[in-house]
Amino acid sequence: MERWPLPVAASAAAVARLSLLVVLCGAISRAAAAAPVRVGVVLDLASGGEGRRSLACISMALDDYYGANDYSTAAAARARVELRVRDSRGDVLAAAHAGECSYYTHEAS
Repeated sequence: MERWPLPVAASAAAVARLSLLVVLCGAISRAAAAAPVRVGVVLDLASGGEGRRSLACISMALDDYYGANDYSTAAAARARVELRVRDSRGDVLAAAHAGECSYYTHEAS
């Protein structure tokens, strides 16, 4: 009688555990790769540096927030804010319109 290196029942259990591990890893990677929260920011980037300073402050605030909190879980990693910046070019009405167009354009996606 030939001897198997592992009993058949033990190797079947190992295959089942490995399959479960692969399925769980796939679910975790899909959860971690979820789309971030997109936030639109309309600034006057040509206004003597004031718009650029505002954008830098917003970016630093987000960096500080994410640095101060623990985002090691997949659910927390999904909630990252992604800034969508548009330049108003000094026109207040164009800025309001850009925000409205951005809302309707990205609402479907």
